[in-house]
Amino acid sequence: METVPKYSLSNTMEQLNGERCYIFDQVGSKLLAHATFAVSDVSYFTSQMHEARLPVRSDSPTYRLTLKQVTSSLHKGSYQVKVLAKLEGLHHVVLKIDDVSWDVFGGHLTAQVPKDTLSVVPITEEDFEALSRAVFDFDWSKLIVPAECSGTKQSDAFEDLVSELLQTMAIDNFTRIGTGVDRGRDGQFQINMASWIHSVNVSTNWVLQCKYSMNRSNLSIDEIYSEMIKVLMHKPDYYLLVTNRKLTSDFVDWFQSDLMQDTNYYIPFKKVLIQREELEGMLSLPQYLWLKKKYFG
Repeated sequence: METVPKYSLSNTMEQLNGERCYIFDQVGSKLLAHATFAVSDVSYFTSQMHEARLPVRSDSPTYRLTLKQVTSSLHKGSYQVKVLAKLEGLHHVVLKIDDVSWDVFGGHLTAQVPKDTLSVVPITEEDFEALSRAVFDFDWSKLIVPAECSGTKQSDAFEDLVSELLQTMAIDNFTRIGTGVDRGRDGQFQINMASWIHSVNVSTNWVLQCKYSMNRSNLSIDEIYSEMIKVLMHKPDYYLLVTNRKLTSDFVDWFQSDLMQDTNYYIPFKKVLIQREELEGMLSLPQYLWLKKKYFG
């Protein structure tokens, strides 16, 4: 079996400064937070102290590791940390930090680690992308209904979450539609194509449909098609479906097909789907962690 090479720490650790890292529980099964990685060579400062004849605790070559801008409140303890980087000439690499006790200082996690316990190893592009997409553990059955929620149910909170997410993007004239009068809509908005292509100053009309389930029950074709029929009267350009529910491959194939040409369903507008995995991935991004905290704690 081919041995995976290890890259020289002295050549790569400095390049890992400022890279994004992923903090897992001690066994590595649950993502707890993201952070920004920083490293300094304690051995250099130790040598300077020796020259100055100052007392030092150890001659063992060590790194001081700091995890800054931690996206969740973590306490002192042991965590599994992975630092990803795409380095010039080295392709994709990962630094794995296991069995380390981290202290909390100034809002950061810090640790002093012997150099011989660390190694930077190459990983495939597929593994790199998979780890980059690591998301937090979302328990949709415990979705929080904030005090300022538009309703009293978790389905209302889900619609609020999606609405707040959309309003951070380049959309115009967003309007929420109340329960009972939605006619297939939970919201509607416009996107000016000039926000994507400056030479095209054309607005597109969008209809938003949210589908929530506490236990992520399957979403059926018939259920969504009946909602789409109601939307026809609004003559949208796009129909955006956002859901945390389970979707079968048959449903996804049907939704993404050209319903006017490939089926007997009369649906003239374009359709866009954001399903649970993509939604959770978005909520795991640093710019949306305030939403995660608001609705998941």
